[in-house]
Amino acid sequence: MSFNKIFLVGNLGRDPELRSLPSGSSVCNFNLAVNDNLRERKGASQDMPTWFRVAVYGERAERCAKVLRKGSPVYVVGKLKPREWTDQKGTPHYVLEVKALDVRFFGTAGSRTIRMP
Repeated sequence: MSFNKIFLVGNLGRDPELRSLPSGSSVCNFNLAVNDNLRERKGASQDMPTWFRVAVYGERAERCAKVLRKGSPVYVVGKLKPREWTDQKGTPHYVLEVKALDVRFFGTAGSRTIRMP
């Protein structure tokens, strides 16, 4: 048996990017910072962020791009997916990305939910 699901609560590091795929579908990418609170020996604490790249697809991607901004707090449920590509110089790149299954926005006007199928 295997299980691939990740739960994240954090803040966007910059505004999301919306683009169209060759298939005509939309994808919204954003970077999410999840802070770990580390205590030093002297009792002081320090937030250390771990960054995740998140991808949202389809109509929901367009909604994310309209609502989210840099600093927005977000709850994401997704799957970890490897992605690879080759740049124009021929250099291969590999990244582990979160494919969003559920995205929840938290804001001053209340929370909004975008559920993924």
